[in-house]
Amino acid sequence: MSLVAFCDLYMPGSFNSSGNSDMELVYYTLITLTTADYGDITHQLPLAQSLAMLIAVTGQFYVAVVVAILVGKYAGKN
Repeated sequence: MSLVAFCDLYMPGSFNSSGNSDMELVYYTLITLTTADYGDITHQLPLAQSLAMLIAVTGQFYVAVVVAILVGKYAGKN
């Protein structure tokens, strides 16, 4: 969330949100992290696009690591 806020603060117009609250940036980060990407808030600049890709990949790696840990724990018991 802080990277998105930093990008929006120092590069105004990075996202097409109204900018009325920080909750819009939290919403954008969580939706991008889960790769649902509804499209109501989108990135407008190349740096924001790169940040969105980084957030999406991080979300997928997180899920992959959690699943690998769970499978490893349950597979090790047999």
